[in-house]
Amino acid sequence: MRVSVRSTIKEAISNAPAMYSRLILLVGSSGSGKTQVLREISEEYKQDVLNVNLAMAKILMELPIQRRESRAQRIFYDVIKDFLNDKDPQTAIILLDNLEILFDKDLKLDPLILLQGVSRNLTMVASWNGSWINKRLTFAVSGHPEYRFYDKIDAQIIELNGDDYL
Repeated sequence: MRVSVRSTIKEAISNAPAMYSRLILLVGSSGSGKTQVLREISEEYKQDVLNVNLAMAKILMELPIQRRESRAQRIFYDVIKDFLNDKDPQTAIILLDNLEILFDKDLKLDPLILLQGVSRNLTMVASWNGSWINKRLTFAVSGHPEYRFYDKIDAQIIELNGDDYL
């Protein structure tokens, strides 16, 4: 990871406790290096990375399809709580990767609001497969069934473009 990206992330993490939402989004397209950045942050801060797709899918698969929508938000909260284990939420840093399940149209979640809500009480760094252009955050590409865009974002945004590695 280039020094500028590393210092930007470290600064965002140190600034997070002063923010209403302590959410930091690593925004970039597929292959831009988000997962690698999370791994490096994981090593530096001695925190594991949570694969949200895997953790939630294990639980959702056990539920009948018609009950998944009503339980999805609670399942996400429980996954985060279990992942925290006995760590102090005030000092822990939660690293999230593979968020695509939160965008599943059948679950009817608003992923950004969900992440912002959880990050009010703890610092969260999450990969976001999309773009940040003209202060508009997108997920996926226009026309994709999971496409979303947001104009009001209560989060620190760090853009990755794949050139952030030497």
